[in-house]
Amino acid sequence: MQEVVMEVEEPQYAVGNSYGLKKNRDYSDQQLAFLEALCAPENEGNIRRAMDIAGYSRTTRPHVVLSSLREEVIERTQLMMALNAPKATQRLLSLLDNPTALGAKTLLAATKEILDRAGVTKQEKLEIKGPDTGGAMFILPPKTAGAEQADD
Repeated sequence: MQEVVMEVEEPQYAVGNSYGLKKNRDYSDQQLAFLEALCAPENEGNIRRAMDIAGYSRTTRPHVVLSSLREEVIERTQLMMALNAPKATQRLLSLLDNPTALGAKTLLAATKEILDRAGVTKQEKLEIKGPDTGGAMFILPPKTAGAEQADD
């Protein structure tokens, strides 16, 4: 019997070069490099490290770079959250098998935050049934000032 070895490639969570860029705007190579470096997993969102990799001067302040790329950074951040939502879901489901695991409470809070921010929220349903109305509900108009005085 022959053993089959499968190589599993690690998923890439880095965002592509063109994602979140405006079509009618020209970007410098330095700006594009900054966006790539900022979203690279190995940089962990470190702005100064991303600026260094992109070739910005150490005297350049982060707000100068970010103010011109604010919308692009937000777009890429939202995509990163969406890309990590399945991972958060898997971690959340793992708590079903081992709810007493070390750090379970922290993991639960972290996965909830990621899923909320990625737009995956719990569904809430509100059902109102009246006593003898068969589920129908009557909406009454608001009281007027004259009706309140008559009740007194």
